[in-house]
Amino acid sequence: MKSKKDPISFLNMGTSSLLVIFLVLSIAIFATLALSSAKNDIDFSRQLSQQKQAYYEVCNQSEVVLAHLDAILAKHASNSQNVQEYFDKTLSSLDNEIENVTIESQVAEDHLTLSWQLPFSETRMLSVVIEIPSTANMDTDHYYQIIAWQTVTFDESER
Repeated sequence: MKSKKDPISFLNMGTSSLLVIFLVLSIAIFATLALSSAKNDIDFSRQLSQQKQAYYEVCNQSEVVLAHLDAILAKHASNSQNVQEYFDKTLSSLDNEIENVTIESQVAEDHLTLSWQLPFSETRMLSVVIEIPSTANMDTDHYYQIIAWQTVTFDESER
C-alpha cells in the first residue's frame, strides 16, 4: 500500500509572512502619521506663541501711549481756560511727545476722540479708541475713557 503524504503547504508559510509584513507596514504608517501630526502641532504652537507675543508687545506700546496721554492731559487740564484751549493744547502736544504711533483725532463740542492702530501680524492689528471729555465732566482718576481696545483683521491690500 501506498501511504498518502500531504505535500507541505506553502500557503501556510506565505500567510504568516504576509501578515508580519502587513503589521510592520501598518506600524510604520501610523508612526509616520503620528510624527507628522506632532510636527504640525508644534509648528502651530510656535506660530500662536509668536502671535501672542506680538499682540502683547503692541498692547504694551498702547499702554505707554496711554501713560503719555494721561500725563499730557493732566498738565493741560489745569492750565486751560476753556474746553477748546484744552483740546488744542492736547493735540499740539501729541505731535511732539508721542513717537512711532500715528494718532488720529476728531474733535466734537464736549469731547475729543483719539484713535490709533498698531499691526502685530500680516493680517491683524490692535485698534484703540479713547474719548477725552471736557474737564468739567471729569469724575474719574483718568482724563480719558477707553471706547475700544480690539483686534481687527484686515487684508494686506488694505494697508
